[in-house]
Amino acid sequence: TDAPRPDDSNVIYFGPGIHKVEDLKVYSGKIVYIAGGAVVYGQIMPGNRGGSVFSLMGSNIVLRGRGIIDGSLCPSHTRSLITVNGTNVLLEGVILRDSSAWTVPIQSSEQVSVKNIKIFGVRANSDGIDICNSRKVDISNCYLRTMDDLVVVKTIKKSGDEARDIEVKKCVLWNELAHALSIGAELRENVAHVHFSDCDVIHDKGREWLLRVYHCDAADISDVTFDHIRIEESKWLISLWIGNAIWSKDEERGHIEDITFRNIRAAGP
Repeated sequence: TDAPRPDDSNVIYFGPGIHKVEDLKVYSGKIVYIAGGAVVYGQIMPGNRGGSVFSLMGSNIVLRGRGIIDGSLCPSHTRSLITVNGTNVLLEGVILRDSSAWTVPIQSSEQVSVKNIKIFGVRANSDGIDICNSRKVDISNCYLRTMDDLVVVKTIKKSGDEARDIEVKKCVLWNELAHALSIGAELRENVAHVHFSDCDVIHDKGREWLLRVYHCDAADISDVTFDHIRIEESKWLISLWIGNAIWSKDEERGHIEDITFRNIRAAGP
């Protein structure tokens, strides 16, 4: 619906068929459209590692469509599928498959909306959506099944950028290894006003706690709500934890306060 015209100068258009992209940087005012029937494979040329298949850098950027972005050609731990580093960014509709690293890192960004994307991550460290040092982020109506964290909030950088005003709602989650909905582990700047609501965890096979604040650095974590979460299966349900861990970089440990768990239903064993 409302697909952009392929000949629009502001549109980067991938039509039905097979495409290969190494590291496409998308700047302010651009729309990336991946049409139904399109499969965009990320690739890495010899001697080039790291980065992202799509790097959204700037303001007023859209990446949407009904096609697939696939990371299976990239060696493990080399390349994310979509990295967001900007303001007023929309991701909508696409299928993201087999990332070799975090699938969608949102870094030092503001006013980011992620709607109706489907993420399948089959390798270690293929987190779903990592919200890092970012503000005013809205995640809704997504399906995530990965081999690491599904939706997680972090403040990795000691940069003065807090993470705050984050909404995650109406998502369906299949947790294979780590956390389904969580704050942490890397928390070096404050985190506040994070709300997870109206989500369904349909499977949890993980070794970690399903709903968690996992704190091993010096920040203050406050006003976090887990509300109306329906869980069909859970091995480890809820954890609030402060301590030293392999992820710790700060010498001191921080604080956790004002965390609410409301209307949590765990129906399985």
